[in-house]
Amino acid sequence: MKDSVPAGLFRSFRQAGLPERLLYLCAVSVFLPFVFTCGMLLTTVVYGLLKKELRQAMLHQKGNRLFLVLCGMLAIVPLIHRNWISLLAGAGGILVLLFFLYVRSLLTPGRYLVALDWCCLASFFSFFCAVAEKLVLGPCFRATGGMLNANYYGMAIEFLLLICVSRILSSPHHLGFYLQILVINLMGLFLCDSQSVWLAVLGGVVLQLFLAGRHRAAGLFGLFALLFLLVIILTPGLLPRLDRLPESFETRLSIWQTAWKGFLAHPLFGQGLLAYFSIWKDYGGYATYHAHSLYLDPLLSFGAAGTAGIAVYAGFCFRKVKRMLAFSETRGTAALIFSLVFALCIHGVTDLPLLWFQTGMLFFLTAGGMELGVKQASKGE
Repeated sequence: MKDSVPAGLFRSFRQAGLPERLLYLCAVSVFLPFVFTCGMLLTTVVYGLLKKELRQAMLHQKGNRLFLVLCGMLAIVPLIHRNWISLLAGAGGILVLLFFLYVRSLLTPGRYLVALDWCCLASFFSFFCAVAEKLVLGPCFRATGGMLNANYYGMAIEFLLLICVSRILSSPHHLGFYLQILVINLMGLFLCDSQSVWLAVLGGVVLQLFLAGRHRAAGLFGLFALLFLLVIILTPGLLPRLDRLPESFETRLSIWQTAWKGFLAHPLFGQGLLAYFSIWKDYGGYATYHAHSLYLDPLLSFGAAGTAGIAVYAGFCFRKVKRMLAFSETRGTAALIFSLVFALCIHGVTDLPLLWFQTGMLFFLTAGGMELGVKQASKGE
C-alpha cells in the first residue's frame, strides 16, 4: 500500500540533505506569514552562495550573464535616482531571483514534485488563516490567508490550483488528496475575493490540459469555463465586488496613465522596482505600490532597455520549456509552466501581485522545472 502524500513528504524530508530541506522549507514558507517566508528566503540564498558547489551550480547556468545584469539593474537604477524604497524592493527582488537559480541548481524530477506537494500541503495553513480572518474581522473583510493582502493570497491560490491540476494528471492514485487541496483553495478564493484570478485560472487550466495531450478534457473544460463566466455575469452578488467593476477600471486607468508618464520621464532604464510608489504624487495619480499591469510596470521600473533584456531572457526560457514538450517525461512539467505564464499574462492585464516574496517564490519554484528539460535532453544525448 502506498503512503499518503503527507506521510511521503515527511519521509522525504527526513531522508533529504540540508540543501533539499531548505528547498522544501521555502516551499512551505510560501503559505506562512511573510516574515517566515523572508527569513527562509534569506537563509536559503545565503547558504547557496556560501557553499562552493551550490554557488558554482547557481552562477554558471546557461544564460546567466544577462540574468545577472538584470539583477544588477535592480540595485544600480534606484541608487542613481536615490530611490531608497526601490532599492529595498530591488534587494528583495534579487533574493527571489537568486532563489530561482538555487531551485534550478538542485532540481531532479523527484525533488520537484516533492517541493510542489509541500506547497499543496502548506496551503491548508493559509486557508485556516483566511477562515479565521473572516470570523474575526467580518464578512466584508477580504481574507489575506496570512499574507500581506488579499491580492497576493489570490495569486498564490491561482498558481496552486494549476499545480494541483498538474499533480492530478501525473499522480491520479492520490486524487483524493489533490481534490481536497482544490476544494479548500477554491473556498479560499471566494474568501479573498480576487476577481482577476478566476479568468486566469480557467484559461490556465484549458491550456495545461491541451499541452498535456488531454485535448478532449481541454475542450470540455473550456465549455465549462464559458458557462461558469456566464453564470457569474448573470448572477448579481455571486462575486461581491463585480458590480464595482466600472469604478475599478477607472482607478486602473488613472494608474496606467500615471505609470506611462513616469516611463516617458525615464524611458531608457526606468526608475527601479516599485517606481510607481515614488512617482504617483508627482503626476497626481492614484496612490498605490505598483502600476497594476504586467505590461506597463516593467517599462516604468526598468525602462525600454531593461524590459528588452527581460524579454530576451524570457524568450530563452520559453525555448527551453518548449523543447520539454517533445519528451513524455517532461511534457507535464512544461504544460504546467506554460499554464502558469499564461495565467500570469491574463491576470497581469489588471494587476501584478507577482511583485511579492511569496507569489514570486511560488512562481519561480514552479518555473524552475524548466531545468528538468535540460537534464532530460542531456540524458537523451
